[in-house]
Amino acid sequence: KLQPLRRGCSGNLKIGQDVFAIGNPFGLDQTLTKGIISGLGRTVPSQADGRPIQGAIQTDASINPGNSGGPLLNTDGNLIGMNTEIVSPSGASAGVGFAIPSDTIAARVASILKYGYVKRPTLGLFLAQDSIAKSFGLDGGCAVAGLQSVSTGGNAGIKPGDIITRIGDKRIRGVNDIYAILDEYQPGETVTVEVMRNESQDEEILDFKPRKLDVKLFEAGGKA
Repeated sequence: KLQPLRRGCSGNLKIGQDVFAIGNPFGLDQTLTKGIISGLGRTVPSQADGRPIQGAIQTDASINPGNSGGPLLNTDGNLIGMNTEIVSPSGASAGVGFAIPSDTIAARVASILKYGYVKRPTLGLFLAQDSIAKSFGLDGGCAVAGLQSVSTGGNAGIKPGDIITRIGDKRIRGVNDIYAILDEYQPGETVTVEVMRNESQDEEILDFKPRKLDVKLFEAGGKA
């Protein structure tokens, strides 16, 4: 008789602890591999929509094509993550695999069960690559490339060319920080966004001034 896995807490994991990965690598079903947690809090790109996966568990347990979606277990047999991705020049395991933490999965599943999908908050902005903010000589931040057709950020006063430096009390070092911070909020909540804006009228001179704007988050893909 099949028994459901017990969900463990991924918030108290430690680097070096033993883990086990189960999956069907290359079609070989019910394969079990062993390794350790090599790193925590990793940010890896999503193969689905490009949105980065935050807080991923890094493991050297052998993960190959066919392992994705399989469980990552601790030594008590509790689910602590879902195997999702590898970094490898060959496409096969090179000892660098990633799993989505069980706490993250639980939050997303709760949203799916309630709404039928994962609700994500957004500012309604198109964000530029991190190199753009650095080209202005600023220490971190993320440049606004444009406004989406529905944009509460734009309604609050954010303009293309602004450099987002802080959301709430958290500093922005790059675009991944924005995604990570927004995942801590829900659509409908209001956040204070700090930006640096070039106030110079001379195209050859940069004169960035700080501004604080209160933005009401809305649901990605929804109406403001």
